[in-house]
Parts: sequence; C-alpha cells; structure tokens
Amino acid sequence: MVAVLELGALATSIAAGRVGDIIGRKGTLFVGALVFTIGGAVQTFTTGFYVMIIGRVISGFGVGLLSTIVPIYQSEISPPNHRGALACMEFTGNIAGYATSVWTDYFCSFLDSHLSWRIPLFIQCVIGAILAHW
Repeated sequence: MVAVLELGALATSIAAGRVGDIIGRKGTLFVGALVFTIGGAVQTFTTGFYVMIIGRVISGFGVGLLSTIVPIYQSEISPPNHRGALACMEFTGNIAGYATSVWTDYFCSFLDSHLSWRIPLFIQCVIGAILAHW
C-alpha cells in the first residue's frame, strides 16, 4: 500500500516538465498541491482498503508534479548566486517535513482509535491546501 504512492508519483513526474511548459510553473504547483490535497482527503475519509489505494495513487500524482516542478521553478526565480543555497534549503525542508511526519505518526500511534492514522493523513491535506493557496 505504501509504494502505490510512488507509482503515482512516477507517472506524473515523467509528464511534469511538459505540464509546466503548458500551464506554467505556478499553475503546475497549484495543480500538484490540489491533487495532493484531494488524495489526502480520500485517504483520510476512506472506509475501505481499495479506496485507500486510490487515495494513495492520487496523492502520488500530486507528489510527482510537485517534486519535479519545484526545483525547476526554484532555479528559474532564484538569483544565480543563491541557487545552490536555495536548492539545499528546499531539500532540507523535505527532510525536515519527513522527520516531522515520522514523529507525528509516532505520537498518533498512541491513540487507540482510527484517529491514529486519520490525523496524519488529515495533516497532509492541511499542508497541501496551504501550498495550493500560497
């Protein structure tokens, strides 16, 4: 179930550059964040295994768009003398986000209900919505 997200990401990461050329970098960022948020919502409110798989794939589509277009957009808007540092900041942000998600999952594991897995997925929706709105 976990790796299904990466399959979705693979599919859209291949097309993300072309999508960025067609609808623009900001448009691709918005679509990626929106798709990521929708996938998170499907996962958060699912009642079955197969719907969870569908939600994971949808989130993966968003991840593929975002993980491909963010470095491109970032390098295009960054001053040449700051590109390297900003690329490192983006990667560091990814690692910090991953670490935060692991700790969130750990703390939620102490909840003795379906909220133990729904809360982390809902947080994914919130973060995706913030990015889409930004």
